[in-house]
Amino acid sequence: MTQPTPTASFPLSRSCPYQPPTGYNDFKGKGPLQKVQLFDGRSAWLVSSHAVAHKLLGDSRLSNDRTRPDFPALSAAERTPRPFRMLPEMDSPEHDVQRRMLLPSFTLKRAREARPRIEEITNELIDAMQAKGGPLDLVSEFAIHLPSKIVCELLGIPFEDHEFFQDRGYRLEKVESVESVQQMIGELFGYLDRLITAMENADEPQPGLLGDLVAGPVANGEMSHQELVVLALVMLNSGHVTTSSMIALGIFTLLEHPDQLALLRAKPELMPSAVDELLRYLSIADTVTRRIAVADIEIAGQTIAAGDGVLMPNALLNRDPEAFEEPDTFDITRSSENRHLALGFGVHQCIGQHLAKAEIEVALTALLTRFPTLRLAVPADEVPLRDTGGLEGVSALPVTW
Repeated sequence: MTQPTPTASFPLSRSCPYQPPTGYNDFKGKGPLQKVQLFDGRSAWLVSSHAVAHKLLGDSRLSNDRTRPDFPALSAAERTPRPFRMLPEMDSPEHDVQRRMLLPSFTLKRAREARPRIEEITNELIDAMQAKGGPLDLVSEFAIHLPSKIVCELLGIPFEDHEFFQDRGYRLEKVESVESVQQMIGELFGYLDRLITAMENADEPQPGLLGDLVAGPVANGEMSHQELVVLALVMLNSGHVTTSSMIALGIFTLLEHPDQLALLRAKPELMPSAVDELLRYLSIADTVTRRIAVADIEIAGQTIAAGDGVLMPNALLNRDPEAFEEPDTFDITRSSENRHLALGFGVHQCIGQHLAKAEIEVALTALLTRFPTLRLAVPADEVPLRDTGGLEGVSALPVTW
């Protein structure tokens, strides 16, 4: 079968923080699989169908191993050589072994048990905001600190170091250059290496998930010291960057949709549904879902050949009219049909999804309850977008009340 010619370049940039790139409209109505060109001239398959993506995400013939030479990178910095692989980049069975070690700490039950502590931290941060008075930046005063404190307590990392890893985490998301990626990863790796070494040398068991893993899998030889350092890096970075972005951008989106905000205030029981709709509508981790074929795959009238890259943009798939009625409408009552892919699907579905949803629900509920007149302190078009390599958000959100 003749391979189609790439018709567009990828990735595309957003001009509005809660809308997909306008160029995504060009992919609609042209078939579920299309070829696009990446920064280095290589081509890859772009999936525009939610149904096709759903099938592919459960297909073991697609690999998430980003160390493979033909894995679809979106920048030169992404090809930075590293002496290790992270959990999201592993395939089965290696991926499954590490994931099973973490699952007991990230169940729905554990997220529910954590909710009182999330509420306590949330109210402490809001108390400080009220004492300071508006206008202020919701990102730096609230959205960053809540998930950072939660992930620190979960892992057993000193919160007094949060400014260090927050700064490196956000700079790493920008993917500015090969050198900056190497520097950020090196600094985070060094910090966690020293922390875990101290846990291993401590006379008493150490608190948190990292302490549990040191005392369990590391001590009995199921996991190496370096593997735990890499795993800690993944959990630390993913545990605060995406959630803080969702909190800030969630508030921004609600303020920009006053009818939905009014409905949520009148019916707070809709909050879980509202959070799922925000995840679908915003799709902040737009370009994260990428794979490479390790065998030929016949699907949707096309052949994805072994070695082909596959891109599944969340912001495009979560606006597929075949999967969502009026997909460009923000509707917090969209519950039963909201099968969004914002948190992934299959073996690589976000392991921290229950905790992340709990944090977002608690944060939005408290902000809207304790600030009944919350509003933007600047015009919406003056809210600065955060410039990153695929994680959408705002770098600051000036608000007042």
